[in-house]
Amino acid sequence: EAVDMDEFTISGWRPDNPCLRWNYFFVGTFQEPMELRLFPIDKQPLKICVQTGFSLRKQPVWLLKNPEKPSIVVHQRFVQANQYKLNNELFFAETVSDPSESSEELVFSRLEITMCVYRKPWFWFFQVILPNFLITITMLASYAEDYENLEGRCGITITVLLALVAFRYVISDRTPEISYSTLMDHYMLASMVFALVIIASQTMAKLGLSDLERMKWTFNVSIAEAMVLGSGADYQVGDTSIRTIALPVPMCVALIVWTCYHLLIL
Repeated sequence: EAVDMDEFTISGWRPDNPCLRWNYFFVGTFQEPMELRLFPIDKQPLKICVQTGFSLRKQPVWLLKNPEKPSIVVHQRFVQANQYKLNNELFFAETVSDPSESSEELVFSRLEITMCVYRKPWFWFFQVILPNFLITITMLASYAEDYENLEGRCGITITVLLALVAFRYVISDRTPEISYSTLMDHYMLASMVFALVIIASQTMAKLGLSDLERMKWTFNVSIAEAMVLGSGADYQVGDTSIRTIALPVPMCVALIVWTCYHLLIL
């Protein structure tokens, strides 16, 4: 007997309704396309789809989760526990198939079972993000040179830029080969853009197109001179001197922006 699809709703089913309880064990290897746009902080839904072979228009057979039995996830046999964290919950969704998947545009009951795994990102933090941050931040040492000495500055900045390019190729051998960019790709690109902005800023200062290099942030630091008395640990505080430290404004701004950027993505 045909069933009107508009009248039957899965949410209206109750355990006391006529039903057939079906228990079965599946053993196999399942494959799931991975979504890596947020790599290496991505979350992967692993989905298993069970579908009937009976058309709901002809033989209405619905696949429903048994509400009387809880569902659990066994962690002991999860072989990728060193890279991923397996969620403890299973998510069930009672749906129907897409009519376009059938040559006769038939609709079948479908039960989707989903579990989620989360990538553990600390490996990539210590192996990629932290080294890349340290490499990039060394570029600020170029501000120790006078802004008129562009050759000396470029000797530092361009060397660091080439090191970033080489580091990018090393990382690409360890990341998945996909046709779209990931969060890691955007981060590495931001590092190169950061380096190019510093090089462009120093070049404009040399050409006289920017006055930022002449701006300094000054700090007065009190330094107390200590005099050691004898061979022991006793000492006597002597005169206190004031020392002025002047830091280029572009260097301070670059350091603050680059540090805040890393705190934001973490």
